Amino acid sequence: MIHPKLPGPIELGPYLEKLDRHPGSLVLVAIEIPEVCNFTRTTWAWLSREERKALRRALEGARKKREKSCDVDLSELAAVSEGKDSG
Repeated sequence: MIHPKLPGPIELGPYLEKLDRHPGSLVLVAIEIPEVCNFTRTTWAWLSREERKALRRALEGARKKREKSCDVDLSELAAVSEGKDSG
């Protein structure tokens, strides 16, 4: 497993101060493993209340879309499985 380097209090300090001044905002820390290298990339950002709400809606939409596509895949597998069992 590749261990990410997480931001510390010094890097997050300005973002945390901004967070304290703007209720409803958030600090987002993202950890990713890019497709073309073997290390993690860690980024962070402050998001306003409106940006947080928009991000939440987008993530919920992506989750629903993923669940819907998984449901379709599972039903297709079940149909194939049922056909083999009954034959």
